[in-house]
Amino acid sequence: MKNFSKRMVTLSMCASMLFSAASCGGKNSDNWKERPSFTAGKTVELNKSVVRDKLLGSWIGSAIGLGSGYEYVTTLNNSKPLDGVVVDGTVAYVALDDKYWEPNGVICSGSIGLNALKTGPLNDPRVEYGKVYSDDDMHVDILNQFIFRDYGPDLGAQDIAAAWDKYAVADVGGGETVVPTIRNSGYIPPYTGQRMYGNTGYWVTESWIENESLGAIFPYMPGTLEAYAEIFTSVQGDALGMYLGKLCALMYSLAYEYPDTKVLLEKAFERMDQNNEIYEIYKYVLGCYEDGTDWRTACAGVVKNRVNCKLIGSADEAGFSINANAGMIFIGLLYGKNDFEKSVKITSLCGLDGDCTAATVGGLLGLIVGFDALPQKYKDFLNGNSVYYNYTGKNSDETGVYWGAFAYCGENFPTSLTFDQITDLTLKNLEAQVTARGGEIDGEIYRIASQPLEAIPQLSLTNKSFERGDIYGWSFEGTKGAALTTTEAKAHLGNYGGLIASDDIEGEGKAYQTVALVPGRRYRASIWINGCADREVRIFAGEKYRSYFNPITSNTAYVKLELYFTAEKNREDIGIKLMSGTDDSFSLQLNFDDFSVEDVTHLTDGSYQKFSAADFYVSPGLKTENDRVALECTKGLRFDFEGMKGYQTFKIYYRNTTGMPAQAEAFIDGKSAGVVPLPAQGADADGNEGNAAIAWLYAGAGDHRFKLVLNSFENIEIERIEVYGGNACFEK
Repeated sequence: MKNFSKRMVTLSMCASMLFSAASCGGKNSDNWKERPSFTAGKTVELNKSVVRDKLLGSWIGSAIGLGSGYEYVTTLNNSKPLDGVVVDGTVAYVALDDKYWEPNGVICSGSIGLNALKTGPLNDPRVEYGKVYSDDDMHVDILNQFIFRDYGPDLGAQDIAAAWDKYAVADVGGGETVVPTIRNSGYIPPYTGQRMYGNTGYWVTESWIENESLGAIFPYMPGTLEAYAEIFTSVQGDALGMYLGKLCALMYSLAYEYPDTKVLLEKAFERMDQNNEIYEIYKYVLGCYEDGTDWRTACAGVVKNRVNCKLIGSADEAGFSINANAGMIFIGLLYGKNDFEKSVKITSLCGLDGDCTAATVGGLLGLIVGFDALPQKYKDFLNGNSVYYNYTGKNSDETGVYWGAFAYCGENFPTSLTFDQITDLTLKNLEAQVTARGGEIDGEIYRIASQPLEAIPQLSLTNKSFERGDIYGWSFEGTKGAALTTTEAKAHLGNYGGLIASDDIEGEGKAYQTVALVPGRRYRASIWINGCADREVRIFAGEKYRSYFNPITSNTAYVKLELYFTAEKNREDIGIKLMSGTDDSFSLQLNFDDFSVEDVTHLTDGSYQKFSAADFYVSPGLKTENDRVALECTKGLRFDFEGMKGYQTFKIYYRNTTGMPAQAEAFIDGKSAGVVPLPAQGADADGNEGNAAIAWLYAGAGDHRFKLVLNSFENIEIERIEVYGGNACFEK
């Protein structure tokens, strides 16, 4: 077990958590777009009692949603599914009839279970009168409040890892491997949630369902919320799961300012990257809503039109598809029209992972309206005196399975908590954020320093999503013929995507566009990929690149690759490479889609502190080779820096041509801050500026000693280490 420091506390945020602007029609257009910024910079006053009522309403609303939501249904007696809702030969039933909602509307049939054929109302075993039993919809949400309590308003990835270890968190999906990974490998977020480092459940719902409530403690502070959400959602997942988690958390933060759910969705998406499946589904649902299409037809359409070709595998797994469940959330929020019960009911009856979607919607609506405004029947059913039980489960059915046996905190955690206790803890964490971010508390009044969020320009690109049905605007080099085609079946969004391939004869496969840039400005390039297990993939801009190995599993899920760089020329080739292999197998093919380049120069200023890159020097016993620092086993690198307040992003530029993955354990002032992986790079790797291992750590103000100890393989060269505060996540 790794010895994590228990008092190194801050949030570390890289600019990669701030997302691109995009257009509204179909896929992103090729026109330059800029999102509007939030009204910010003013002092906002909130009443303490009102805020507490909202927080209690959010926790109770989430529990009501948990108890009322269906999880996954196959065939129901002789019921006929809506047209087209068929997955993998098995009916994935959605849009259930109102009869499955209990007459009193408090708790309906609840979780029916995977592939179950049960019908009719069944009391959900996780929620009953005055009691809620631990479940993956709530146990980590509550744990997150304990993490803020333990480590304060400023914390880093090492603190979150330490908490998961301390509380021995049991989880499912992407969370199932987190504690073993921390204890066995010492990894910290984001590496605990990435497929590259062993998390095969990265694509499941946990990143979203376990972290959306974070936003409730950041009223009028969406910038800080984004930073926290980036780290917390990376604990147990990657890609779309993180995206939906950050989107929902942002809605919770913005709900204090925008109580209308339709407007709330619009404002949240203004801040998010719109170059992905979830945004496409949002536009589809919004179009159905504005056209007057009924919610059941919209629900079926999400599954039929937006999900079938994107499913991960079996029919069971369809219930945990991030994109489909995102659609159910949007349906509940739009068609519910700000009414708590109507919103939860619609979301529950939508089906799929309905306990999770309904918990998200119920928590958000509860935050908007507050506990006092909930219908009396809900307040009678659950209130501040009601009890949340950790681990202790109730027999779910005749199988003897206990709810809570798969999702709980196994050590050092209370057996039970009242919802008043959970709410009071959440309120204290909110107050700590208010004062830590420049606000103040005057008796019953919170004076909050609201935060500016600026627009992020997106550059004009040609046919960036292949929706012309051809490869116009793209250049290909060193690829086989298959690279010059598009494929509907493997598209990330829409109908078309790109394909490149390589082998030992042709060499690397390469696809790119030549993009006009402004020298000296900073950019973020991104692209979605699928395929090529166990092969090196590079996203590049000129001579700068970032390498990825085995970034995905052998399924149809996509992951997003990103590269930050400073332009040195007026024009640069930017794109994707599939490095050469040794045979002509399918693993040497790479699907790619939805390319974007954003100007993120202003993110170095933001609303946070900006620091220059920290200089470092070689500790005794280390050697330099070819103008780089070579780290030897058991030796360390250290440097001092001053005045580092808030969170830091550590960027470790390295060279690893051993062909094997390496690791380095980071120490701050002699205390372990976790292990950072240093994956192998290609033989021609040269310590490229794009190849940097990221560690979101907290060191605090003043002088500190930072050391890396190589855990495996010598001859790993460290080119430089840079430390940035806040958004300033770029090379010198």
